[in-house]
Amino acid sequence: MERAFCAWLFFVILFCYLAFSFLTLAGPGGSGSPQLIQPAQPYYDPDYVSPGPAEFASLSISIGTRICPLSNAPGCIDVSRGRISISALEYGPFTAGWLAYYAGTQEWVWTSPQFSGPGLILFNVSSVQVREGYLSFGFPLFVLRGGKTVWVQSIDIIGLDKANAKCLCLPTIKDVTLEEHGDLGGIVVHVFMSSPSSSSIFRLRVYWGGKLVYDFLKEVSIPEEWEHSPIEIRVDFGPIILKKPGTYTIQADVSSDGTSDSKILTYTRPAGQVKVSINDPYGASWRVTWSGEASGSKTGSNSEIFTIQVASQVNLWAEILSNPPGYTCTISPSFATAKPGDSISFTVDCTKKEEPTEKPNQSSQPLQPPLPTQQPTSYTAQFPALLILTTALSLIAITISFVALVVILKRQRRI
Repeated sequence: MERAFCAWLFFVILFCYLAFSFLTLAGPGGSGSPQLIQPAQPYYDPDYVSPGPAEFASLSISIGTRICPLSNAPGCIDVSRGRISISALEYGPFTAGWLAYYAGTQEWVWTSPQFSGPGLILFNVSSVQVREGYLSFGFPLFVLRGGKTVWVQSIDIIGLDKANAKCLCLPTIKDVTLEEHGDLGGIVVHVFMSSPSSSSIFRLRVYWGGKLVYDFLKEVSIPEEWEHSPIEIRVDFGPIILKKPGTYTIQADVSSDGTSDSKILTYTRPAGQVKVSINDPYGASWRVTWSGEASGSKTGSNSEIFTIQVASQVNLWAEILSNPPGYTCTISPSFATAKPGDSISFTVDCTKKEEPTEKPNQSSQPLQPPLPTQQPTSYTAQFPALLILTTALSLIAITISFVALVVILKRQRRI
């Protein structure tokens, strides 16, 4: 009976814990409040690919009630909602937004608070008002770099003025294009799908010599009244930095309403060199370190010229390891960026240390012999009471042990 009651109590506690966990994960985060959950990121091979700082993982929007003024004058608004998840691969910080494009202008519908990674960040965007007449929606992602807000990637829904016109067409990939990212380096892959259904899956895979080096999947959901209409969804991947020179195969796949489509293209990353010059007439010890699409370092102690094999942009740092005798040295610049074909120069500049001079009219004092050091007394000499106490306690412990042994032996003899 007692075992049955314990088992019943265990299952009740387990059920309450699982229910609480489910409610905690499934609960809404409010309008624009971020939720950071278990980290998720694209698969990539770090020897071949360096992924972007963050990727949209999913987007879902819905258009609710249309509110119009009592008169026939224009000015209706749509009460809309959205759910956005972003896979952040680094700290950031990041911001996301919702843009509505009109003829000749654009308006912000919603902007997120600043958030950081790494991890999967969720936003529940509720009860935002969108003025009627919008032609497209854009969902851009930004990162803060060096005090500057830099665009990372976007998801766009294009041609919403035709969203209610149905067509006898299947979801297909309209185009896949590549764009060099000027701020973050690497390439951004734009995948355009026409005539989507209410839920679509976008997947991008990158191969190098038949080896899979990048793989990520995204989901985009739109209102059911928009599906099978002549609109387009553009989904970005990246920026992806391809580290090794050579030809990469890029495969884009979409799946929407049971219909699948694929498109394959190639991208060749040419090999190149960056020429690095060190002007060091003083013989200081220096080190130059570089990272990005290539990584490594080089040390030296004189003027030197060497080259770095790179496929795209590389970052370089220079530092002084040690100074020549009697000098204090610096190297400039301490940081630089370069692309294939560029030449970078670092210059070592040293200043002579000032020798300490004796003040005038000050007689030098002869060195005094060191004072004799006092020999430390022994531990027992400093603390005789402690030694006596320790000895007494030891004798008491031995006596008690002996008495206990005698008692035990007498009992055994009686038995």
